Amino acid sequence: MRKVLVVLMVMILAWESASGQESSCADTLSSRIYFRTGRSELDPSYRNNAASLSDAVELLRKLRGDTAIVFRQLRLESGASPEGSSSINERLSLDRGTVIRNYFIREVPLADSLVSLNSQGVDWDGLIRLVTASQMPYKEEVLNILHNTPEWVFKNKKVVDSRKRQLGVLRGGKAWNYMLKHFFPELRGSSVSVVCEYDTIPDHSVSITQATDFSFKANVSADKALAAAARAEHEAGIAVAAAAEAVAAAKETFVEGKKITQEQADVILEAATRASVAANRAQNAADAAIAAADEAFAEAAEARRNAEEVLAAIGDVPADHVARVNAEAVVAKTQAQADEAVERARAAAEKAKRAAAEAAEAAAMARKISVEAEERVRKPFQMAVKSNLLYDAALVPNIGAEFYLGRGWTIGASWMHAWWKNDRAHNYWRIYGGELDVRKYLGKRAKQKAFEGHHLGLYLQALTYDVELGGKGYMGGKPGGKLLDKPSYGVGIEYGYSLPVARRLNLDFGIGVGYLTGEYRKYNPVDTHYVWEQTKQRHWFGPTKAEVSLVWLIGRGNYNEKKGGKQ
Repeated sequence: MRKVLVVLMVMILAWESASGQESSCADTLSSRIYFRTGRSELDPSYRNNAASLSDAVELLRKLRGDTAIVFRQLRLESGASPEGSSSINERLSLDRGTVIRNYFIREVPLADSLVSLNSQGVDWDGLIRLVTASQMPYKEEVLNILHNTPEWVFKNKKVVDSRKRQLGVLRGGKAWNYMLKHFFPELRGSSVSVVCEYDTIPDHSVSITQATDFSFKANVSADKALAAAARAEHEAGIAVAAAAEAVAAAKETFVEGKKITQEQADVILEAATRASVAANRAQNAADAAIAAADEAFAEAAEARRNAEEVLAAIGDVPADHVARVNAEAVVAKTQAQADEAVERARAAAEKAKRAAAEAAEAAAMARKISVEAEERVRKPFQMAVKSNLLYDAALVPNIGAEFYLGRGWTIGASWMHAWWKNDRAHNYWRIYGGELDVRKYLGKRAKQKAFEGHHLGLYLQALTYDVELGGKGYMGGKPGGKLLDKPSYGVGIEYGYSLPVARRLNLDFGIGVGYLTGEYRKYNPVDTHYVWEQTKQRHWFGPTKAEVSLVWLIGRGNYNEKKGGKQ
């Protein structure tokens, strides 16, 4: 804290010695209080005493009531003029100082302990100041006596001379008479100097605001942690319930050494999946709770640090000062809020951790049961035999087979073979080749039954052909060769939809796009010969498959509940 001295000049002659020993601030009041000759009663009506006293009291009240400072001490110094006996001067100096002291104690008001009085007796310092500033005769001789002659000169413990006697006899008393006329009235007229000492209280409002803000943020973060912990508990509850459902389903279906159906396994797996998803959400919520708790810890620590700065700033302020009382109240509230935030955040983090651990344990148990369920699933053999009606309509006999692998996946193969010719009409319709495909059935229907609903697939093709319709002909592959002798190859993706039309029959619609490449030859029939024209390489991007297939369902349980399928 910064110590400040305010000097209230009630005795103009004594001000210089008082202020010379203390550093004064800009709030300095210069005034004079006059006493009648030989009197110590305070008379506000005498000369300008009323205005001087009013100004002094107003400034002291202002300082006393300022919550930004600590009022330390009001120090009074009093004195008298040199004429008269020493005992009388000392009594006047003390009485005048006491009157002024009691006046300030009563009017400001001030506690007795805050006001001190130093009675100087004769105000020699004031006299020195007046002489120095004057053009009086014998000035240098007077100053020499004032500076170098003690107030009392002792010899063998007896008073043999004095400053006052030497001044009185200087130049036959001329110097004394001059001072008696011009200076002593001033010394009698103003006889008290006042020095007010106080400390400024540093501005700790920023630290208080920051401490309050951080404690508020800490509690907000604690709220976030609690909310996240509640979510973690909720998700953990879901995980535990789903795991319990999986366990219950397993108890109903697991029989020693017995297989279970896929539908029974799916019930267990679905419950295990819900448990796993809920456990993941519980862990995420727990992580969020822990992160929010960490924020609350950091913000609470910052709140405490700012609170400690406030306490350090007001460390020297008296316990009953309003600034200290107010600051300590705010600090106590801030620290309590920060402590509360930390406890709530810590509890939330622990709760979230327990919930996440419980959810993880439940999910692990459910996964273990689901794995056992998968191992116990009885895999029924299910397949489909089909023929593409579009190829049949084009006089290209074909047949295909599709095998169910489980969980909507199938693998299939098909073959087509057409070998029609009429040499006299130069008509050739020869096509043969095969296809391999992998499919994934999707949607609600696919979950209910194999070979039904939407499906996506990937297929590979290999084929050769010889097509001539009474004129120019096209031959794929090697003339006279077999399928693997330079056939045309293709790869593509397909989309389709299979719907039931009878108990064991489906109708499968599909289309595929992809890439087809291979070497082919152009030729022309001449008489009984076929004249080669040119050989080319085909590069085709676009539709490479179209399908409207009649599908015959084979295998245990591989049938439709009724025409149109299960509704």
